Amino acid sequence: MMKSDHPGQRSMQRQDREISNPAAVRAILERAMVCRLAMCDGEWPYLVPLNYGLHKDRLYFHCASEGKKLDLLRANPRVCFEVEGRIALVTGERACDWTTQYESVIGYGMAAVVVDETERRLAMEALMRQAGAARELHLPETLPTDMPIVRIEIHGLSGKTSFPQE
Repeated sequence: MMKSDHPGQRSMQRQDREISNPAAVRAILERAMVCRLAMCDGEWPYLVPLNYGLHKDRLYFHCASEGKKLDLLRANPRVCFEVEGRIALVTGERACDWTTQYESVIGYGMAAVVVDETERRLAMEALMRQAGAARELHLPETLPTDMPIVRIEIHGLSGKTSFPQE
């Protein structure tokens, strides 16, 4: 999994919280369940939570055959995404002592609708693994053509945590 200086990324302000180990960043991507996908919608960003599957340096998700998300991705394939790993509320005696420990990954990439049937099947298998399928689930012989599958080719990643790092 790559970590790069993507044009959309700035250096992290709290560098003491940066996850510098690429394997630790990938581990968060492997165990998280929800991805928040940000797209460009003219002058305003558009953000949606979605289930995803990770395979190599790609995220996959499926969506309705028509709608705002697909329209925006076709108009501008550049995306930013965020996944959240562990979180823990830390309480205290005073209000100012309360905080949240967290870990998260932010990435940038390019989205494209997958048309190759082999890759579509691979994407659905990745989605099922991400959702926690402990065994291989049999996909239909032919996947529905009215269910677009989108691939996000990851161009840059950064991870951040407030948990103690090993």
